[in-house]
Amino acid sequence: MNAEDTIETYNLEPGEIVRFQETEAGTWHNAKYIGISKDQCIDLIDQYTGASRTIRPFRVERKVTGPKGGKSWKPIIDQT
Repeated sequence: MNAEDTIETYNLEPGEIVRFQETEAGTWHNAKYIGISKDQCIDLIDQYTGASRTIRPFRVERKVTGPKGGKSWKPIIDQT
């Protein structure tokens, strides 16, 4: 799997707002998606601190719209 396959798999656009957790019990932080790193992690810019982050895909969620128009967060790995 190369980086282009991964981008298509996660269906994320550069600049898209996502949220991430640094640890399993940690709080969620909003971030801007930048791209995919060589080790298949997600590169982000933390919106609160402006820090660059590289996060494992299972700790990243994107906002989705449900069938009745409601918004919720879903893990990016569940949307493949």
